[in-house]
Amino acid sequence: MNVLFIYPVNPPELFTIQFSQGIGFLSAALKKAGHKTDLLLLYDVNKKDIAKKIAGFRPDLIAISSVTDQIELSKDIIKHIHEKYKLPIILGGVHPTVKPEECIRIPHLIGICIGEADEALPEFVDLLERKKDYTKTMNFWFKKDKKIIRNQVRPLIQNLDKLPFPDRNIFNKYLKYDGEFEFIGSRGCPFQCTYCINSFMMNLYKGKGKYVRYRSVDNLLKEIEEVRKNNKITSVMLDDDTFILNKEWLREFADKYPRYIRIPFVCNARADRLDEETAKLLKKAGCFEVKVGVESGNDSIRSKILKRPMTNRQIRDAFKVIKKYEMKATSFNMIGMPYETEKEIWDTIKLNRDIKPYRMGVSVFRPYPGTDSYRLCKEKGWVSNRKVRSYFDEVTVLDQPSIPKEKLRYYYRIFRISAWHPIIAPFFRLIARVKISKDKSFYDIVLSMKSYVSSKLTRKQRTFLMKYIKWF
Repeated sequence: MNVLFIYPVNPPELFTIQFSQGIGFLSAALKKAGHKTDLLLLYDVNKKDIAKKIAGFRPDLIAISSVTDQIELSKDIIKHIHEKYKLPIILGGVHPTVKPEECIRIPHLIGICIGEADEALPEFVDLLERKKDYTKTMNFWFKKDKKIIRNQVRPLIQNLDKLPFPDRNIFNKYLKYDGEFEFIGSRGCPFQCTYCINSFMMNLYKGKGKYVRYRSVDNLLKEIEEVRKNNKITSVMLDDDTFILNKEWLREFADKYPRYIRIPFVCNARADRLDEETAKLLKKAGCFEVKVGVESGNDSIRSKILKRPMTNRQIRDAFKVIKKYEMKATSFNMIGMPYETEKEIWDTIKLNRDIKPYRMGVSVFRPYPGTDSYRLCKEKGWVSNRKVRSYFDEVTVLDQPSIPKEKLRYYYRIFRISAWHPIIAPFFRLIARVKISKDKSFYDIVLSMKSYVSSKLTRKQRTFLMKYIKWF
């Protein structure tokens, strides 16, 4: 069968297209089962691109992967493809997993897929191709004769080494590789932060096998080696949520990676797990940058609201030990969390001043369905009907009493400059208050110029400018 994956993504001004591990693994699983796959990325219902892809590939099935931010776009795509081409369509991804009752009722779908689909999708496609009864396929919900068939999820795959390496070829048209390639060595996360769907996934798969699973070090290195054969790799991004969690695995990785791969890499780490030995192992392996979720600079917000029981001191110590071993340290931050006030936002800005990250990410808090924070915000009546285009948007969906949405947008704009350049920050805070229209300030002109210049630069040029103009 010919299966066309459609991947609705954020608007280009908010999103740099990245390789999707999920679609990559599923495409590889289908190809291993003897099927053909292709990919179409859509920012909107681009009828011309859809027509061209369908005419050229002639798919037998459309498989759409959607997160919450893109579910409305996904619905529009489904409607258009059904009306124009009458092709069977299934929907998978994060949003159908956490909101199956909503998604199964989307018109024109034959079914939705929930959870990990490495085994479920090939089974379904095989049955569909052979015109057999596919309605008992685990992980799938179907609509049949005005009834909904709700199948259970199957046990989690425990041996990740048996999975084929993710298919990167279908992304070649869309990705402009700048030497960095993304890999992942594990699945699952043992922590239960309130803004993440991890708690939901743990409950979904309760009794279905070990939730946190690792590929063998050798299996991961083999994939990197295969990708290197056909590509020039200058850096590796290891996208695991908790790359440093399993210290025994990390010790083996630190021993083998520099012997067989020897490509500088970036990874994610939790501050409360980043001790001296871990930093030393990362440096030994060849790590040059560690990304750390700070999220809030206020201990109470972080522990009580986000359920991230770590202290500012632990965060400071983590950044110190990263720098001690001459690695770059990046911080991820959020503003606009439940009950957060201007004071707590300044706590986060001040903490970033102390830890002096090499790079700094800041986003407006978004309560996603399936998370504890979403349930809290819904119970409080704070979730508005405002449309947010992506997690990277400066608009909040919350109307909470602790901070107005306009004030939150202001802090989003001045966060980095206030943390990195406190001496000149007052000037930028001033021009951020000077309105040139209802929704724009003079500072927006400066930001748009910065974004335009940054978009024209290569990764190397941006890195060079980072030394002098941090907010690039």
